[in-house]
Amino acid sequence: MIRPGNETAAYLPVKMNREAFVFSVEFDQGEALGGQDAFPSPTATGIEYTSIEQTRAAIPCNGVRIWTNPDERRMARADTARHLAMVDFWLLSDQQKNVAKLYPDEPYQEYLDRRVALLRRYMARDGERVWWCICGEQDGGVVWPARLFNSKREAYEYYRQCYFENDPARYPNTNRKMADFIMMRDRYRVDFARDNIAIQVSRCFSTHYPYEWGARLVWCERTGTLGSGQIAAAFMRGAARQYGAYWGMDISGWGGCMDGACFYDRDGRQISGISDSLVLREIIAYFYAGANYLHLESTASSCWIKTPSGGWELSEFGRKAQMFGKHALARHPDRGSPLTPCAIMLEHDHGWDPRDHRIWGGCLEYGPGDLMIDDLFNFLFPGQEDNCCFAGNLDDAEHIRRRVAAENAAAPGADWRPLEKGVLAASRFGDCFDVVLENCPLEVLLQYRVLIITGALQLTADLQKKLARYAAAGGEVVLNIRHYAQISADFAGFQATGKIASYPKFHTAWGNVWDEGPMVVEVAELRAGAAACIEARRGHQPTVPAVVRHAMGKGAVYTTMAHYARKGIGKPMAAHCQDLLAHLIRPHLPVAVDGLPIQYLVTVRPQRLTVILINNQAESWTGRIKSRNDVLRFTSAMDIWTGANLPLTSPLSLDVVCGAFDFRVIEFVTSGPIQAGDGHDN
Repeated sequence: MIRPGNETAAYLPVKMNREAFVFSVEFDQGEALGGQDAFPSPTATGIEYTSIEQTRAAIPCNGVRIWTNPDERRMARADTARHLAMVDFWLLSDQQKNVAKLYPDEPYQEYLDRRVALLRRYMARDGERVWWCICGEQDGGVVWPARLFNSKREAYEYYRQCYFENDPARYPNTNRKMADFIMMRDRYRVDFARDNIAIQVSRCFSTHYPYEWGARLVWCERTGTLGSGQIAAAFMRGAARQYGAYWGMDISGWGGCMDGACFYDRDGRQISGISDSLVLREIIAYFYAGANYLHLESTASSCWIKTPSGGWELSEFGRKAQMFGKHALARHPDRGSPLTPCAIMLEHDHGWDPRDHRIWGGCLEYGPGDLMIDDLFNFLFPGQEDNCCFAGNLDDAEHIRRRVAAENAAAPGADWRPLEKGVLAASRFGDCFDVVLENCPLEVLLQYRVLIITGALQLTADLQKKLARYAAAGGEVVLNIRHYAQISADFAGFQATGKIASYPKFHTAWGNVWDEGPMVVEVAELRAGAAACIEARRGHQPTVPAVVRHAMGKGAVYTTMAHYARKGIGKPMAAHCQDLLAHLIRPHLPVAVDGLPIQYLVTVRPQRLTVILINNQAESWTGRIKSRNDVLRFTSAMDIWTGANLPLTSPLSLDVVCGAFDFRVIEFVTSGPIQAGDGHDN
């Protein structure tokens, strides 16, 4: 662990653990020239790059990414005796072949052989401080067929073969960041466990599969154009827990309201890319979400400005990275464990990704189960589908207006932050959800208190048995009538009658009434041990169960009877189904965050509870953090980002202000152990 006062030092055990954290900066592609790292050919912007040593001296880090060029000199500069090195080495990529041209005396195969041997030598010496990232964002470069797939299973098999079979028909342009699994297997005899294999992804649909195939560290790129970072973190954290591995996030400065790489002119004005404000909010969110590996892309070009005199100074982007490095590695490395009492289960072959509304690259119809996934995430993270505007989506006049604004900091519209929507959004219950797949082992599911099944997953007999054991141990399962491939009354607690009926009002067992208008539910005949926790009513006619609760051991199975939990075709999630989720989730949250919607996360340690507020709006936020029960009392509060002590409003609450596009990291000392609330506000 780094000691305060020695903020630029870094140490990582050879054997990582689930709590380990690496903040990584980047070598840029190419060979060192005059102490600087440059692309092999000039970039469109003509950006010059500082050395990695200069970056590492300014920005506290304990990791380095070596992008595509792991020669002996660059490996030595990575200093893997003290730092982790993530080495991108993509055997099949044309990009790798272009880098190899820097070594004209080495035939390409010899070039590969030498560097694989080099990686293995460093892995043998430094263990898990050296990782071979075998491909980058290959899921974003799949060439999907024009024809439709017959099933999601067929789509998954096609996608899997994109990694494992070098079929030129799938890659007419091989300038992709691709692995060569055949060469790895046949020539290099790669052992995934021995060789510390990592895979980088950029789409949520693919987060679980690299673990399934053997990788032990998977990291996901997020930027303004790829969709919700919170949902991506939920997918990554759930996947890593399902497979007992490490996970990470790659923060890209590319995209944004002015599309392009993040860089600055010599007057310190940002020309394009993601704003430094969004970058810092993302880093904070992913760090406290529990990421083991956090990488800052294009560090040299984004974090530095070349002054008119020829010197270098940190950009605003770089100063934000510096502040974060000091916070995460030196001042507060013990971040606690993220509070994630809830899991979301999808079918193995779901093919779903946020925002773009395509399943498996658009090769399958977007069905009602897929819309159900949309509904759930829109409910949990309202605003996550908003688009982070960037130049590629704008007409010529608007493009020119924003370009002028970027070139003139005083021009109207120069503040890009209000345009950077959807990457981070408000979180209705905090960022407390993991995403797992239907093949998740029972011992992993037992780590969660609430399990929400969504999408087109079909409950097989074996899956029902696994979920019954989960419920019997105290878990609460929420699913929909459409998830049953065949209803087992022993599991569901009811038998469907085959009838449907329309009802306008829905009454909950905890006292809420929802007037939904005419809404169709499927009629069920209850069995012993089951009851209607929400009833559908129409005038004085007999009620029918709208949600069936079947008690099983210490827990229960809840089945919503409205198809896909929706009000109807083309309509969102029913209000009574939203109320059910809120009723089940809130008891497992030790604190409430009252006020207008805001993003927040909670981490816990013995007698320490940290609440991270992230305001992604243009208006200042005022609200209250309060305990959900009288047992959890606060003895003190501090904003550990600023170091300011905060006066408690009461032993149960704290009034807080969070500025526009800002965040607070508030650590509470508690009088006793952290406990779940009772589901009701004080």
